Amino acid sequence: MLTKFYNGRCKQWGAMMLEMIMGRSRGSIVPGTPVMGFNFDQGKSTSTPAVTSYSGGVITAHGSGAEISGYTQSLRCLGTFANVTPLSAIDTLGSSDFTLECWCWMSTIPGDYYPLLLLTFKNGKYLTIRVANGGYGQRMQVGIDLGNGGNFSPNVTGTSLRNGWHHYALVRKNNRCVFYIDGVQQMLASGTGTTYNLPDFNGVFDLSGGLSAFTIGKANSGTGDLYMPEFGLYNFARYSATFTPPHPIFK
Repeated sequence: MLTKFYNGRCKQWGAMMLEMIMGRSRGSIVPGTPVMGFNFDQGKSTSTPAVTSYSGGVITAHGSGAEISGYTQSLRCLGTFANVTPLSAIDTLGSSDFTLECWCWMSTIPGDYYPLLLLTFKNGKYLTIRVANGGYGQRMQVGIDLGNGGNFSPNVTGTSLRNGWHHYALVRKNNRCVFYIDGVQQMLASGTGTTYNLPDFNGVFDLSGGLSAFTIGKANSGTGDLYMPEFGLYNFARYSATFTPPHPIFK
């Protein structure tokens, strides 16, 4: 019995050490488990303690020219979207650090707002990683407390990222939010501005107000088409410097 216990502990410690070593080799990646997350390629939840589920979209194999190591298929949202549950999983986040991230391939981008990930709160506010509408030049855009106009964009358009795999991560640490594309921190402009001189932005927003919806690929209007092999929402700041995006996101 003691031998079995010892061997089990060794395996756990070995896995933790491997994740820490792999994290350091990929850059500044803090190891840990998401509070919401799903690997669509493997068809399984990656979160604890709650098990993440989804409905909507279609699991689709990657075609020739769209290969990415670590994944062979994705959730595809073509003119539709997916709902993610349980919504109560983030109730404990409050004002703490977090990381929201995903891999995504966008084939068709509508002219209106096109969220890759959209968390809608009962008080009407939003947390999102999206392509903005034409008024913002269809730049990539992130925001927390969007109900008060807090949206920020890098000098990168969604259309320039079409037909390729890209990793997106919105990180809050000590109430400051940072946006990474493909592991590179983006300098941001506020609102419709075009002066990209903000390395971060104010992230003071209580996330314990209760979610009313968590969606993937839900366009405001028009038809979008995206592939997402995995997403994760962590209750800590997973990245703090330039990093090589992991795929799979969670191992």
